[in-house]
Amino acid sequence: MTSRQFTFSLPHQETYTSETFFQSTANSNAYQWVNRWPEWPGQGLVIYGPPGSGKTHLAHVWQKKAQAIFLENFHNVQDLQSNVVLDGFNLLDYETDLFHFYNTSHEQKRFFLICTETPPNHWKIQLADLRSRLLSLPTVGLENPDDALLRAVLMKKLADLQLRVSPKTLDYLLTRMPRTFETLHTFISTLNQRSLAEGQKINIQTIRKVLESKID
Repeated sequence: MTSRQFTFSLPHQETYTSETFFQSTANSNAYQWVNRWPEWPGQGLVIYGPPGSGKTHLAHVWQKKAQAIFLENFHNVQDLQSNVVLDGFNLLDYETDLFHFYNTSHEQKRFFLICTETPPNHWKIQLADLRSRLLSLPTVGLENPDDALLRAVLMKKLADLQLRVSPKTLDYLLTRMPRTFETLHTFISTLNQRSLAEGQKINIQTIRKVLESKID
């Protein structure tokens, strides 16, 4: 009789602090803008970049610094007294609400941070007044990782999942894994599931199997 290893997708704790944010040429400009607050030229800032590039991490750093809240919708936004983070939902589904939010933020001197995958000049905005306001915001991008950032993100992701790999295995993985943030996260998730299913620690053999499955 063969035994079967059952796997469970247990929640893990992400660590979004200034101390765990690794700066590199791919993200240093955005990090500097976050830490420049409240000396921004206006009330808002836009940070854009591909999935997994660190937008949410930076949003949490700024949230703590600015004592902001994450806004999940625009209900009762006129009553807000706090600085605000807009991250995780499609703002263009709420153009009129976003327009009023923008105006109210300026009237009340409330700061806000928008996190998105693309810059506002790529958005299909129907309201001309909203478009002009969003295009006036300072906008900073996050690029795909260089080698130093890739190593740091990988080590953080493994630590968040409470996974340990040897230095030799880590070096092997770094030279062969996907080179974008989004595929990196998919790759590590698949690697973790394969390791759990086989009841083994992550090693070079496990990595080879995942690479052969052509994760993209």
